Amino acid sequence: YPRCELLQAFPFAEEELGLEPRSRLAAQSLRRPSFIDARVTSVHLERGHDAAAHERLSARLREAGLMVPRAPLSWLVRSGYGAIIEGIAWATNAPTVLVADVAPFKTETALQVWYTAGLRPWAEYIPLG
Repeated sequence: YPRCELLQAFPFAEEELGLEPRSRLAAQSLRRPSFIDARVTSVHLERGHDAAAHERLSARLREAGLMVPRAPLSWLVRSGYGAIIEGIAWATNAPTVLVADVAPFKTETALQVWYTAGLRPWAEYIPLG
């Protein structure tokens, strides 16, 4: 979807939440709930940002039903797939998804963390553009 449509569908200002991949995915789930069911489990507090504003944003996300507790591992395995959506920080579910008996989908980003050096697209994960 074009960026402007996502912003119209998402009840938060771009500067409030940003449009990193996890936020975009949650926005798309609001616009097309029968197609995408995505939520966030946390919002990264960037260095130098206002902690009080971060708490207000987290509260608003919870109230909107967009921030939820992490799903149990049994749900992940039962579904047969998992998504590793990295944005401004590494996806905390990545190690779990990579070792579970599921088809892992992973965003292609410039973000490099300890586990990404040896990962091969289409071998260890299915790339998401």
